[in-house]
Amino acid sequence: MSKSLFSDFEGVSSKAWKQKIQVDLKGADYNNNLIWKTNEGIDVKPFYHADQFKAISNNPNSKAQDWKICQTIVVDKAEEANAQAIEAINRGAEAILFTMPSESIPTEV
Repeated sequence: MSKSLFSDFEGVSSKAWKQKIQVDLKGADYNNNLIWKTNEGIDVKPFYHADQFKAISNNPNSKAQDWKICQTIVVDKAEEANAQAIEAINRGAEAILFTMPSESIPTEV
């Protein structure tokens, strides 16, 4: 993918997000309805935003940002799987995972 999708949109602050959520809640309490606790007692918010943190860790040993957009394709026929892979790549896939239910895959001639 040559261009980041995020460059097409204006940035929105966490304050603006929360205000929009509160409007959509129509008077319901934000904290009671959207913040929940894990079994470990950790509060989980409905969203997190970069402007809520002093700094975002850039740990070079972390795999947190090492991911690709992947499309899984079940291969029943070689030509169809190839066409699906090309379409997926054209639509932004950066990796293809082929699943082959059989050791022999028929090809169309």
